[in-house]
Amino acid sequence: MNNPPGEPLQHILRRWVYWAVSVRADTDTSMRRGQLLAGFLLLLLIPLTALTINNLYYFFLAPTAEFGWYLVSDLLTFFFFLGLWVINRKGYTRLAGVTAALLISTLISFFYSPDNPSNGLVMYVLPILAGSFVIEPKASFWVYAVSFVTYTVSMYQTDRFLNYDVTGMTALLVVAAITWVTSDRLEHTISTNTALYKDLQTSNRELQESYETTLEGWSRALDLRDRETEGHTLRVTELTLRIASLMGFTQEQLIHVRRGALLHDIGKMGVPDDILHKPGPLDEEEWQVMRRHPNLAYELLSPIQYLRPALDIPHYHHERWDGAGYPDRLKGEEIPMAARIFAVVDVFDALTSERPYRGPLSREKAIDYIRNQAGKHFDPHVVEVFLKEFGQ
Repeated sequence: MNNPPGEPLQHILRRWVYWAVSVRADTDTSMRRGQLLAGFLLLLLIPLTALTINNLYYFFLAPTAEFGWYLVSDLLTFFFFLGLWVINRKGYTRLAGVTAALLISTLISFFYSPDNPSNGLVMYVLPILAGSFVIEPKASFWVYAVSFVTYTVSMYQTDRFLNYDVTGMTALLVVAAITWVTSDRLEHTISTNTALYKDLQTSNRELQESYETTLEGWSRALDLRDRETEGHTLRVTELTLRIASLMGFTQEQLIHVRRGALLHDIGKMGVPDDILHKPGPLDEEEWQVMRRHPNLAYELLSPIQYLRPALDIPHYHHERWDGAGYPDRLKGEEIPMAARIFAVVDVFDALTSERPYRGPLSREKAIDYIRNQAGKHFDPHVVEVFLKEFGQ
């Protein structure tokens, strides 16, 4: 894995651990089990690594056959569990889990021989827990069965059958039963919560799509009411999103920008038709009515909670960089960035569109106008980005 220069160590470790326990899986359940098994195997590999290094050190100090055997057995065990970890990462979680549980139970039975056999029995809890949580809940019983058989055989072969710990094996059976019940309930709960979460995501997505469809319907209704600007809303929305994206807006911010652009003229719903459709210039009284539409948009949309982050464009897209705009005569960076971007796009589209009182300007003349208004009507930085987008 390549680590970006200067990345904090804790971030590197977090990414490495996430990569180490991630697995390919077809279902959430198999992925969860794979991640648990990957973590379990990593915990085993850490002490195995330390033990291998320790035996390697003593082998070089005293290269005897005994230390050589320890070193070889440690290396074999290490690479075996490393192989299981690789198999698990490729998606064969059940195979890796079954193999690990069987191997650990066998190793405990035949290679762990304490003076007190009960100490060995305690170690069987590990594969029982691992089997139940990383293979399937009922695996705790067959792992117990394997442990029972291998323990019995090892006690017989070492002539210690009289020390057979019946109580300990009975306690392990109880542990297996408790582990089965716990893991089964936990898996059921997680599966239920996962299903509920997915249903909630689906509902939220459908609700979100309904919201967006409603907004698009509103914008089309506005265009139909004011036919001289038909198609204007979708054009300015698309171009505003392009400029905002170039200026570093996040995906979440772009969602609000899109909503605000679609609804930028929603306040004109409160402007009388005789003013909105007047073919000639508006007089001062009519302009006073027209200039109210940003505030009308705010009054209309602000009670809708999910639209509040999108209010900057409907409310402030007629403000000017030099402070001569409306409704609040904001100046410079007092104007929200989304509104500054939209102001440039809105004027450009208006200049290049057909109007009853004039024909459309050429793209070159409209761009010249935008360039000349930098620092007056428009934010100079926004104009710079806008011109670059058009190759100017």
